Amino acid sequence: MSNDLNTLIDERIKHINNLIKEGKPEFAQFESAKLVAQYPRNIMALCQMTYVFYIVNDPKNSTRYARLAYAQASSDSSWREIVSASNALLMVGEIEEANAVMHHLDLAKVDDAQELSYIARHYGSLDQVEMAAKIFDRISASTLDFHSRQMYGVSLLYLGKFAEARAEFEKAIGLNPMDGVSYNQLSVLKVTEKRDERIAAMLKVVDSPKLDAVNKSYMHFSLFNEYDAMNNPEAAWEHLQKANQVRRSTVHHDASYDSEACQNIIDTYRQLPTPSGALDGGTVPIFIVGLPRTGTTLLEKILSSFGEVQPCGELRAFRRELEIASNANFIDPFGLGFQKNIAQFDYDHIGLEYLRKNAWRHEGKKYFTDKEPSNYVYAGLIARAIPNAKIIHITRNPMDACFSNYKQFFGPASFTYSYDLADIADHYRLYAKIMQFWKQLAPDSILDVKYESLVDDPEGQAERIRQFCGLKRKEGGETESPAYITSTLSAAQVRAPIHKGNVNSWERYRVQMEPLYIELREYVDAYERELRVE
Repeated sequence: MSNDLNTLIDERIKHINNLIKEGKPEFAQFESAKLVAQYPRNIMALCQMTYVFYIVNDPKNSTRYARLAYAQASSDSSWREIVSASNALLMVGEIEEANAVMHHLDLAKVDDAQELSYIARHYGSLDQVEMAAKIFDRISASTLDFHSRQMYGVSLLYLGKFAEARAEFEKAIGLNPMDGVSYNQLSVLKVTEKRDERIAAMLKVVDSPKLDAVNKSYMHFSLFNEYDAMNNPEAAWEHLQKANQVRRSTVHHDASYDSEACQNIIDTYRQLPTPSGALDGGTVPIFIVGLPRTGTTLLEKILSSFGEVQPCGELRAFRRELEIASNANFIDPFGLGFQKNIAQFDYDHIGLEYLRKNAWRHEGKKYFTDKEPSNYVYAGLIARAIPNAKIIHITRNPMDACFSNYKQFFGPASFTYSYDLADIADHYRLYAKIMQFWKQLAPDSILDVKYESLVDDPEGQAERIRQFCGLKRKEGGETESPAYITSTLSAAQVRAPIHKGNVNSWERYRVQMEPLYIELREYVDAYERELRVE
């Protein structure tokens, strides 16, 4: 394709995206359809059509055009076309194809450092952190912007190369003193050197009008982490509150929406007939569910020490199958889009599609993990769609669980309840309600594992889990896999030996957390009684 034609198509795509920004999706859809009609084999046009159908909430058509883009990709395609096709497939949840299309890319033909940085960041979004780090290694001596340095640091962090990661985060801050993300990563790494300098540098810019809300919130979270590590809870709490106030102002959360959704799920599911339990795909997925930051990564690491189990991280795959079946993208796990269809779903089809699309992940092993925590919303649907699935529900003292959520910056559409203590209390009640419902309906499919028991007696809990999942006994005594890699918020913590340091961590802020404790006291008391018995 000639450069002139490339330029023409790029200009038309720019016009389409401007229509989207102006709130005219129907015009954007019309212009995209014209572009694809004129250039039906053009990857960039097909990817644009994927995006337009995605934003108008049409998963089936967005997936169709992403797969058409995939079919057109080849070794003759430009790196932009290949990465764009991969991005489109990633957006619609076709993860195997998103990875496979990258095999067409010949990195030897790409010399520009900025282009390679873009490619490396995309590999990071595919969770191919080793590949991302390899490309960044290649261009590390080049002049890179702060964002590339930041992403290089994240790749190294996920690989457990903490000293190298720290160096890249410090370079990123040198290029952009308002890089809240890099400050936050340093605070999570608990870097003690130059801590006073970092705090002073953040305090200098945190109230600057030039600092956007995302980086402002990140900096306040970072200051909380730094002061907390210095045993200064008063200063730490001040910044934690500010971090959450800023973050809460930038996300949408409607507690009444989630409450209605939760009740609708329960009411609708009650009307379904008893599942047949006919589907048995041979492969056994192990779903690790619960609130985020409650030990899901630690549990997956323990499971990965069994040779039969392939750890696959946080998959959005089951939710995506519900979206496709509903032909609607959900704005959050409790999305109202799927509830109306619970009675009409073809659960066998959903289960088979989930297993088919993830078959490439487990590399021939019988078991694989899916530790997307919010799958707890769908636990009963999972048990119906994949009867041989094992669901491990990890729980934690309600106050520790909620505090761990409150002190974390999540993604733009993830866990939006977590930035306000009242919202957290409301959400915890919904979480407890729906999990109680699922356990009553599918008691044989769900195993509760308490975080406190897991860190107190990892071998004993590993044996419980082994028996529940039907795993073979290990020949060695390792409880954790030393080769385990995770691209989650727990990347640094999970590489430390199992310890009890995070048990009752909320107690340091008991006075400040008292309103939440009052709201959740009945849950806390019940949990502590169960823990004593266990």
